[in-house]
Amino acid sequence: MDRRKPSGLIVVLVGLALSFGVQGCAADPPDGPSIAALSDFKVQLSSTPVHLGTNSFVVNNKGQQEHEFIGFKIDRPVAALEMTPDGDLNEDVLTSVTDGPNLAPRESSTRTVELKSPGTYLFLCNLPGHFKKGMYTIVTLP
Repeated sequence: MDRRKPSGLIVVLVGLALSFGVQGCAADPPDGPSIAALSDFKVQLSSTPVHLGTNSFVVNNKGQQEHEFIGFKIDRPVAALEMTPDGDLNEDVLTSVTDGPNLAPRESSTRTVELKSPGTYLFLCNLPGHFKKGMYTIVTLP
């Protein structure tokens, strides 16, 4: 069996091709907005990546109830966040990154959200009882 080793030139050329390919595959900032779909009782983000800097969110209330889309930068797990006596998230002790009017069923809104630093962000609906039912999502930015 003939087992030839590749010549040095081939190894160099393959290495160069791979290095150019890796550089060319770097992630570009998203061209379109992230879609935030609110339903009874979920917050789902589209596959458009959320990134550091200015983000555009198209918020669609697909549920049968009124919902809100608010966001906070958090520094601990969700289970360790402060709650109100009613069991809702205590918004007063967190750093807000987005707020806006509540959305009626089938209503949409576009929000510009500035995420200034790496870390963990919590996007949720905090209308009475909604957070307790799991209506939130977490985004961690390196």
